[in-house]
Formats: sequence, structure tokens, C-alpha cells
Amino acid sequence: MHISMNTLMLAIKAIERDIKRHEEIAQSETLNDEDSDYYGQYTLDLTQALSELGSLYEIARENHPECPTLDELTKPS
Repeated sequence: MHISMNTLMLAIKAIERDIKRHEEIAQSETLNDEDSDYYGQYTLDLTQALSELGSLYEIARENHPECPTLDELTKPS
């Protein structure tokens, strides 16, 4: 299966946005403990997915050096 660099970059950026969003939700003082745990765990799951996609991105980038490095791609704007 082939995944384009553009798709990998978009997925990485989308997961980063979701991580930030779920971290904020997990910190909300209006959540009960169960919901806070859920959002915290979901954030960890997203972080794992980001790590896996980042590894795939770096491998794919070997054939596409014109693409930004993972650090450049994930640098806060």
C-alpha cells in the first residue's frame, strides 16, 4: 500500500490538532473523573498514533528530501 507524502503530512497535522484539543478537554474542571480519564487516555492513544505516523513519514521522506523534516512539520506555527 502506498500513502502519499501529502496524506502523511495532513494526517500528522490533524492528529496534532486533536491531541491539543483533547488535552484541553481532559484538563477541564467541569469533567468528572471518568470523562477526564477517557480524554486523557485518548490523548495518549493519539500520541502513539502520531509517533507511528512520524516514523513512517521519516522513512518516506528519504525518497522525498524536498519535504520538511518531521521537526519542521510539527513545529508550532
